[in-house]
This record gives sequence, C-alpha cells and structure tokens, in this order.
Amino acid sequence: MNLSARCLRSFVLNSARAIYRARISERSFSVSALSPREAVLPYFEESSSSELNGLLSRVRSKVLIPRHLNAEQERLVYKQANASRLETDPVIITIGDEDVRLEHINRLRDIPSYKKSLKEALDLCSTPQDWENVIELIKGYKKARIKLGPDMVERIVRKFNVAGMQHLMLQLFKQVAKTGFSLQHLNVSQLALQGCRYKAQDSDWNIEKTAKALDYAEEIIELLEHPLHGGGTPVLSKDDSRAQPVTIGAVLEIASLKADRTLNGKDTDGKVKMYTERLVQSIRHHALPDFADLDTKPGQARSPGFHNMQILSHWICVWHGLKLARKVLGPDMPGNTAEVTQYVDDLKVRIDKGVKSLQRHSKKGEDTWLSRRWNTALSDIDASES
Repeated sequence: MNLSARCLRSFVLNSARAIYRARISERSFSVSALSPREAVLPYFEESSSSELNGLLSRVRSKVLIPRHLNAEQERLVYKQANASRLETDPVIITIGDEDVRLEHINRLRDIPSYKKSLKEALDLCSTPQDWENVIELIKGYKKARIKLGPDMVERIVRKFNVAGMQHLMLQLFKQVAKTGFSLQHLNVSQLALQGCRYKAQDSDWNIEKTAKALDYAEEIIELLEHPLHGGGTPVLSKDDSRAQPVTIGAVLEIASLKADRTLNGKDTDGKVKMYTERLVQSIRHHALPDFADLDTKPGQARSPGFHNMQILSHWICVWHGLKLARKVLGPDMPGNTAEVTQYVDDLKVRIDKGVKSLQRHSKKGEDTWLSRRWNTALSDIDASES
C-alpha cells in the first residue's frame, strides 16, 4: 500500500470517528442487539385497514409460527390426520414468551408467500403505525430465519422513502441485529442517503426539515462505522463504502443544499468544508466511471436501465454537491482549484453521456426519472451561477 493510499484511509477514517465522537454526546444512539428475554413472535398494533390487519395476522399464524416448531410439532400441525384432534384436544406450546395454540395447516393451500405478503403489506401502508408494523414483521422474519435478499431490502427502503418515513427507515438500520438490514451494500446505503435528500426536497427546503435531513444522513455515516454495517476495521479498502466518493458526495450534496437554500449560502457549521475535504481526498484515489455505453448485460436479473439509473444517480449527487460547495465556499474551497474544476467538468461530461446512453438502451419511459433528476441539477446550478 503506497503512502497516498494510507493517507486517504487514515484521513477518511479519522474524520468519520471525529464526527461520531462529536455527535454521540448529542444523541442517545446505539445499534440494538437481541435480548434473550425478547418476544420471538411479532406483536402488531391496530393498523389503518382491516385488510392489512388480516394480512399481518395470516403471516404470523401461517408463516412465522410454523418456523418455530420442532419436528414433532410440525407433524401435529401439517398431518391431515391430526386436524380433528387439534380441534377437540387443544395443544398449547410456548414460543418465546407466548403460549400458542397449534392449529392444522395445509401446506399446499394455507401458507402464503412470505415475499408476496411483505410486498402487499408495503402497498397497504398509509400511516406511521402501519410502517412500524412492517418493521415488526421484518423483525419476525429475521427471528424465523427468513432471509431477505438485497433486491427486497432495496424495495423496502425505497418504499419507506417514498412514503416520507425516513425516520422509520433509519430504525431498520439502527436495529440491524434484529432486522438484518445492513448498509454494507453500496446500493442500499445510497438509497438510504438519497432518501434523506428527498426528505428535504419534498419540504421545499424547509429550514428545520432540511437540517433534519442532514442529521439523518450523518446518522447513516455513523452507522457505517459499526461492524454489522461493514465497518469496525481500522483500515479502509478501496471498495469500502465509507471511502467511496458516492457516499461522501451524497452527504456533501445535502450539506451544500442546506447552506445554499436555508443559510443564505453560508457554511455556518463548517460541514460543507469538512465533507468537501473528505470528498477531494477520496476522488484522487478513485477513477471516474465511464457511462458512455450503458447497454444490456447478459443474464442481468434486473433491467439494465434500472441498474444503471442507480449508478448514475449516485454520481449526480457527487457532481451537484461539489458544484454547490464551490459556490458556498468560494476561496475557502479545499484542494487544488484547477484539479477540482477539471474533475467536476469531466464528471459532468461523463454523466451527460451516460444519461444519453440510457435513453438509447432503456425501455420506453424507464429513464424519465433520471433525466429529470439530471436536468434539475443542471438548472439548479445554472440558476445559482446566473
């Protein structure tokens, strides 16, 4: 490992730890661990609809309870010959802290798909309590050893963000030991960070909500230091999400937008400069991606347009954050001015080519959101520089 690489790793890690120490005194915050006294089965509060209530009840009785049965209990529950016996001679077992009466279950007819049920629950949510019930459902899945893949985790994070439930989305990651939701996957951490940005944007950059959005983003940065989120190591690898330009750039964009939109363009808390310093250090050690030919990859499970939209959207944050930081900081901009300018200009050209490439290769209408996001960022900068 050369000296410059070691310097980058040391700088980013020490910066993250400094943020953590400065903020930990302000907030009672920890990543929860499982307690042996906790209930094994989830308890759901009354939701906003009978349909969601019924769905959660079915999943609890037909999916989760059976996952905690031993072999003998499974024979009692699944064997047709025992159905009448369970009706007339109740069998009560203890699961965690709860006494549960066993009932006959037809394997072919009665057991709903846990994935489909979770998707339906997400679609039925309309109140904060509904979303809290989803968190309890996810915890129940984890205790039942039902593993949710990265695509499902991304779907869930996206749904929470669209619903404006970023504060509850953060609970999924804070309680990683109970939910299994880790930020170590770059797409997941980026979705979480972008959700924080949308919280501010959807409020039309309300002062308090924009400040809260940055607060949420910095909580995510803190969480990335925890071993269950891929942190806990003193040395950062090149692929460590903590050192990635897209991670630092996402937080810088929010900090720069906060300064530009709510603080009269002033970096009053020093966070724009702090994250700019970290980003400048990071980009020196990461090659810019080539977005010029984002075409179909054989065997790709998801639409290539969707996958590449995610990548491009991450880098739009980096470009937009740096451009705004230059406006906010002016002569106090860290790093070599010519170097940063060249990087920003080069990244703009590459992103523009990538967006146009997606327009050629994606399904009709698939690139609409990304094109709007890019055009909004360009217009925002044009307006601020005019």
